[in-house]
Amino acid sequence: MSLPFASRLDNVETSAIRELFKLLGKPGIISFAGGFPDSAMFDVEGLREASQKALAEEPGAALQYCARSSPLSSRARACRAWSRNS
Repeated sequence: MSLPFASRLDNVETSAIRELFKLLGKPGIISFAGGFPDSAMFDVEGLREASQKALAEEPGAALQYCARSSPLSSRARACRAWSRNS
């Protein structure tokens, strides 16, 4: 199904960022840019454990998006977890 868009969008070029991410997704490309870490480096089990704990203890705060910094207790827990795994 084709959606009709305003004709002014006919000549819109793709985003440079989108093109960069296509390149970064190719095998063998090593990027030192922020925001696109090597997924092999993710501590999946640690993130799973931390998110389960956060959702169990503070579900509303864990899912809330806001400009404020996180409560000290959350930051302290994050610091402890990172220092344990370092």
